[in-house]
Amino acid sequence: MIIFEEAISKGAIKKAAVLSAITSETTSPDEDGDEVPSDDQSTDDDNDDEQESSTAPICECGRELDSGWKCSYCRRQCPLCNRSLSMDTGEYCERCFRICPYHGLYSIAFGSVECQQCKNA
Repeated sequence: MIIFEEAISKGAIKKAAVLSAITSETTSPDEDGDEVPSDDQSTDDDNDDEQESSTAPICECGRELDSGWKCSYCRRQCPLCNRSLSMDTGEYCERCFRICPYHGLYSIAFGSVECQQCKNA
């Protein structure tokens, strides 16, 4: 029984060594760096580039966007940072403004996070 187990383990070691040698000699396509795209793939990529360069970006309202991805029909810009805002007058740029419950909207762009009117009172 012991001789049989030794023979099996020696055979397994030889097979493992052979498999190890085979796998270490072969490289995967990623390791080669010689991947060549198929003709179909490169043609599709070229068509995508042509389509992207020939069509202007479209806003969710369906109109072409202006330079800087602005839509003057359904969006307005923050006067300080140009962040895109909806046309809703209740929406304000939270980066640049805060709302005081007593004095309304005030700017925080110049470092003060407190309402200046409340601070001065």
